[in-house]
Amino acid sequence: MTDYRGLLAFGYIFLFLSIFSLIFDYKILYLDAVISFTLIISVFAIVYSIYKIRKEAREGL
Repeated sequence: MTDYRGLLAFGYIFLFLSIFSLIFDYKILYLDAVISFTLIISVFAIVYSIYKIRKEAREGL
C-alpha cells in the first residue's frame, strides 16, 4: 500500500503545480500542452492510487 501512497503524493504535488501554473499562465502554447499533460497524469495517478488503496483495504478485511 505504501507504493500507492507515494503515487498519490506524486499526483497531488503535480496537480498543485499544474493548477499554480495555470493561474499564472504565460500564454505560451507548448507550455499549455505540457501543463495539460501533467494535469492529466496527476489526476490519473490520484484516481488510480485511491482505487488501489481502497481495493487492498477491502481485501484485507
